[in-house]
Amino acid sequence: MQQDKRLIEIDDLYRIVLIEDPRVSPDGRWIAYVQVTTDRLENEYRRNIWVIPTAGDSKPIQLTRSGKDSAPRWSPDSNRLAFISARDKKPQLYILNVTAPGGEPRAVTKLPNGVSAPAWSPDSAYIAFLSSTNAEERAAEDAGEKPPPPADKLEAKHRSERKDYDEAQRWDPRPVSRIPYRSGTSYLDDRFAQVYVVAVSEERSDEEIVPRRMTDVDADHEPPQWTADGQFLLTARTADPLGDMPWRSSVLCRISLRDGVCELTTDLSHTSYKPLPAPHGSLLVFTRLPQERLTERITRLAVMDSAGGPIQDLNLELDRSAMEYRWSNDGKEILFTAESWGACELYKVAATGGQVERVVTGDITITGFDVAANGEVAYVAATPLNPSELFWQRADGSHVQLTSVNQLLLNEAIVQPKRELRFVSAQGVELQGWYMLPVGYEPGQTYPLALNIHGGPHV
Repeated sequence: MQQDKRLIEIDDLYRIVLIEDPRVSPDGRWIAYVQVTTDRLENEYRRNIWVIPTAGDSKPIQLTRSGKDSAPRWSPDSNRLAFISARDKKPQLYILNVTAPGGEPRAVTKLPNGVSAPAWSPDSAYIAFLSSTNAEERAAEDAGEKPPPPADKLEAKHRSERKDYDEAQRWDPRPVSRIPYRSGTSYLDDRFAQVYVVAVSEERSDEEIVPRRMTDVDADHEPPQWTADGQFLLTARTADPLGDMPWRSSVLCRISLRDGVCELTTDLSHTSYKPLPAPHGSLLVFTRLPQERLTERITRLAVMDSAGGPIQDLNLELDRSAMEYRWSNDGKEILFTAESWGACELYKVAATGGQVERVVTGDITITGFDVAANGEVAYVAATPLNPSELFWQRADGSHVQLTSVNQLLLNEAIVQPKRELRFVSAQGVELQGWYMLPVGYEPGQTYPLALNIHGGPHV
């Protein structure tokens, strides 16, 4: 009952728990996900990886505890879980054997600038990932130049401090030669995300695990994805590395694992992003925007052959931008999220085109999802009354809430429901807004009004 609860307080922000990046194991038995909490003392977010059975018959299990773990990715055989962890300063790739009892996760990379975006090969033998380097670092890498190992921990500490100091001095003052020059509050430097591949056999020693770099361009590459036959990696990057606003000239790339040749498979009539190959065959799905009046258009969900060729847009009739997307296991459908009238719901459409159908609907915002081999769906959703929980949609269409990470807070604090407004602009366009009444609102009384207005566009 609301009368038994207290008003929400600013300190309650530290108690909100978020769930990110749900991933269903290929055998359909488990969901791995990232649970995000707030460390008030350190003024930072902490991320740990948890798993929960899809059957919904037991509680979540915490797998990692460093507070710096993210991006869980199941091996295709469901035996291992790869993830990124910054437990040793720079984020590196780790692998945890989830079928054998006990054991620590094994670090697979030790790259000086860290790694991100892991993706398993179809045979579970390799992982592709991104790591940022500049031209000088790539030249040294190609020449096989490595600094001698430190004599002891003290020397290693001094080297790390010297590297950080030299890097700060290198950018003081900071020259700016292209736009954008920063992302949020972080300034961009001369390093760009490159695609790497590393063998992950447990029989190999740490000295034998040497990642192979597949790209050598001063341009950021998007997270790599393997084709179904394991012969190619798909990514995207700007076609004009020297130009401003690289997102306006993004093209898809297909990299051969055999010889490292990178082939551009789309042209600049559209800017194209996020290729995702089908689990079978040669199709891929991606998003694109036409160059003309680019920022005014919806993000198109498109399919084509991974080698290039005719392109079909799938969501033009829906008239909503595609956001996150996944293939169905049989490769016949694509599931995707799209925002519409204040909600972010889950849709599906045949890979050959046709009618778009809703899969998960309601007054919700889906912030992440994954599709099991049998078509069931794991998704993270926020509602007006709950900031984040993990759900499971079964084959019969029923939904099960698997987590209750915010329930203790919601049991204590009053969360006011939102109310919708619809009104027509001077140009005759229907617009949507919302308002929330104060706790204890009484009709006929007047109250101060606080407005939350969108702040864009920006310079």
